[in-house]
Amino acid sequence: MTRTIDGNEITRNEEKRNRTLYTRQKDGSKILKLNIEVEKSDEVFPDSQVVTF
Repeated sequence: MTRTIDGNEITRNEEKRNRTLYTRQKDGSKILKLNIEVEKSDEVFPDSQVVTF
């Protein structure tokens, strides 16, 4: 999957068990990460969403 974030093309090669996540960080910046690159947090951020593809 490829997304353009802040003018940069970001690509993640997902697999069936390692999905791509498109979300925001604490500072509000958008990120595209593989499932194994993130860890679960109990913190909730206003207007935060995680989109899996």
